[in-house]
Amino acid sequence: GTLINESISTSAGSEHGQLLRPKEIRRMVKEIGRIPAERNTQYKILKKFDNDNELEEELDKVTDASKFGSYVELIKINKFKYSNPRRE
Repeated sequence: GTLINESISTSAGSEHGQLLRPKEIRRMVKEIGRIPAERNTQYKILKKFDNDNELEEELDKVTDASKFGSYVELIKINKFKYSNPRRE
């Protein structure tokens, strides 16, 4: 799947993973001769991107990926920390 805030690879030192625009993902898929598609959790195709005149999506318009935060910032926020319900 595609995540909005991907922290695993960036926390491991990758230069990529925080934001890859949908248009760029579809371009890479087309470069290898495949037709990009959006699927649901049962892998059913919801939408095919088989033409070049696609509309720009909101994430394609993002100019500053830092607005999504970073892994380091997220782990400092208490509401995202795990708490064992048996110990509360």
